Amino acid sequence: MFVLWSDAKTTLLRMKLNKVFSTVCLHYLKVKPVCQVIWFVVFPRKSKQVKNRSADIMNVFKKILKLAVLGLFLAGLVGCSQALFKADIKDYAANTPALKLEQFFEGRSYAYGIFEDRFGNLKRQFRVSIDGRAGADGLILDERFIYDDGETARRVWTIQNKGVNETGLVQYQGQAEDIDGVATGQIAGNVLSWSYDIVLSLSGQNLKVRFDDFIYQLDEDIAINRAFVSKWGVEIGQVTLVFLRGDLATKMPEMNLQQW
Repeated sequence: MFVLWSDAKTTLLRMKLNKVFSTVCLHYLKVKPVCQVIWFVVFPRKSKQVKNRSADIMNVFKKILKLAVLGLFLAGLVGCSQALFKADIKDYAANTPALKLEQFFEGRSYAYGIFEDRFGNLKRQFRVSIDGRAGADGLILDERFIYDDGETARRVWTIQNKGVNETGLVQYQGQAEDIDGVATGQIAGNVLSWSYDIVLSLSGQNLKVRFDDFIYQLDEDIAINRAFVSKWGVEIGQVTLVFLRGDLATKMPEMNLQQW
C-alpha cells in the first residue's frame, strides 16, 4: 500500500513539475524574442549613438588641436622671421650724423605720423607737438597728440642716460604713465632702438602691446621713426613718424592740437 501511494505521489509530483516546466518554457519562448529585440536592437542603437557622439567630439578636439598647433607654428615663424630680418643696431655704429638724444629733442619739435595694420592698410593719422627739456632728472619729453578722428592724448616721458655699455652703445631707460614697466633703448651711430610695453585703451578695454621703435636721424633737424607694434610676439601693425626740430620747427606755424 505504501509502495502504491509512493508511486502515485511521485507520479503526481512529476506531473506538477512537468506543468511548471512547460509553463516556464512557454514563458521563456515568449519572452526570449523580446529580450533579443531589446538586447540586439535597442541597446546596439544606443551604443552606436554614444560611439558616434564620442567620435564627433574627438574629431572636433583633433581639429582644435591642429589649429592650435598651426597657430603656434605661424606665431613662431613670424617671430623667427622678425628676428632674422631685423638688423643688429651695432651695424649702424659708423652712421652719421651721430644721434645725441638730449640735444635733438631739446626745445620744441613737431612730428607727423601714420599707423598701418600688418597688411599695410592705413588706419590712423596723427600729429604731435613735443617739448623737450634736459636736466638733472634726465630728458623730459612732453608729447601732445591729436588724431584724425579728433581724439587727443598726452604722454610725458622721463628718459635717463645710463652711460656706455661694454659694447660701446649708449644705454637709455625711460618711464611714462601709460608705459608698463621700463622702456629700454640704446644708440649706435644715428640710430636709437627703443622698446617698451604700452597699455592702450580700445573700445573701453585696456590692451597691452609691444612697441619696438627705431629712430633714424637723417640730418640736424630731421629724424624718422619706424615702430613695429606686436602682441604675443605677432606683429599687428607699424607706425611711421617724421620728427622736425630746430630751424624747421621754428619756421612752421603753431600746430593745431584742438582740431584735425
